[in-house]
Amino acid sequence: MVVFSVVVLGVFMMKGPKEIWGNQEPPVSPAVMCTIFLSGIFFLVYLLVAIVKTCFEVSAGARSSPVLLKLEASATAAKMTVNFAPMLCILFVGARMRALQIDPKNGNPQSWAQNCFFMCTFSILIQALLVILMPFVARGECKRGACEGDVSFIMENPRVGAVMTAMRYICLVALYGGAIAVVYSVFVIQHPDGRKMTPPVSPAMKCVIALTVQYFIIYTVLFICITIKSFVSGQGMNANDAEQASLMRFESDQPFTRAMSKAIAIFDAARSTVMFAPMLSILFVGTRMRALQLAKDEDGQIPRDAGPQKWVQDAMFLATWAVFVQLVMVMLVPMLTGSIKPEIDADGNAKVPPSTNKYIAIFVEVVRYANLICMYVGSTVVIVGLFTMTPQEIQPYSNRHLVPGVDVPKPPIPSSAK
Repeated sequence: MVVFSVVVLGVFMMKGPKEIWGNQEPPVSPAVMCTIFLSGIFFLVYLLVAIVKTCFEVSAGARSSPVLLKLEASATAAKMTVNFAPMLCILFVGARMRALQIDPKNGNPQSWAQNCFFMCTFSILIQALLVILMPFVARGECKRGACEGDVSFIMENPRVGAVMTAMRYICLVALYGGAIAVVYSVFVIQHPDGRKMTPPVSPAMKCVIALTVQYFIIYTVLFICITIKSFVSGQGMNANDAEQASLMRFESDQPFTRAMSKAIAIFDAARSTVMFAPMLSILFVGTRMRALQLAKDEDGQIPRDAGPQKWVQDAMFLATWAVFVQLVMVMLVPMLTGSIKPEIDADGNAKVPPSTNKYIAIFVEVVRYANLICMYVGSTVVIVGLFTMTPQEIQPYSNRHLVPGVDVPKPPIPSSAK
């Protein structure tokens, strides 16, 4: 936290070069401001989780404290909310870079897009506070589920619990509406002189958007499944009747309960796969920033289509496709094998149960290792390209592909960006 605070202080104390800005100091952009807020919320929630776990480790008697147990469960659930923050930060910085691509000095996304930055940021903040405060304000009992964030609160005051849950969903809708609007702004932003002067969306930004969509979809579906299961498990009932109500529900809704548990297990496994998305995205954005640092044409200006080497862009597409295929396989394997809970390895790849048909097992293993190779080779190639980049090899001056004569397909993106 100390290092984070020093970096934030450096952002606000940074001086602009006088040959560009004169005596006027450039303000901190809304994208960076929201990134700072989101980073602070993220670190504070994880710090709270660490403090509570340390209390349990230091004192065995702390496990008998209802307050600490509620705080641990609510803080763990809040991690699900603030896990959106890294991907949002990358999306905001990417939108800002897109605006600077059009106007290198004063480039900012559209005003409505910047308002969406703040809407998403405050949505994350309010959601985190609601999740942490809900069991205390509504006086509920917390039950843990099978995965991170799978918690249910049995409220003594159902009205307060319902109001706070409704507020949480309103914030979630605002979060997704804002994120969609930011993605849309990247594609529709135009040069002041018209569409013909507007440069195309960079390959790095296309990959970031593809990874962002995957990331948000998985977390949203997981959140919805956990919330539905939370309601079914007894939210809104008196804590004294919770155990009996839970038994009655299990007997009457057993197929539904099993289905929700399996869905949570599948999307929790998928969450482990998309956790690669933020790091890949920031690697792609950083590589593009390095290319813009080196790119200059004969007039000393940055070319409109400047970017990393073509073979580095191929590697970005390759790594993005690998994450997408891994995601599909994690959800497809349980359906093919009939397993209740999907198995994944340390790299987020789907594994098959020992009793699976050998041909299915062979197919899954081939796809598994192919994805593993593609993702790690792709990210390694991007890193190599970052350090070996020269003004002569970056776009638009060189068209050397990763595999000669082979153009890696672009990830699925809106047609307006192609």
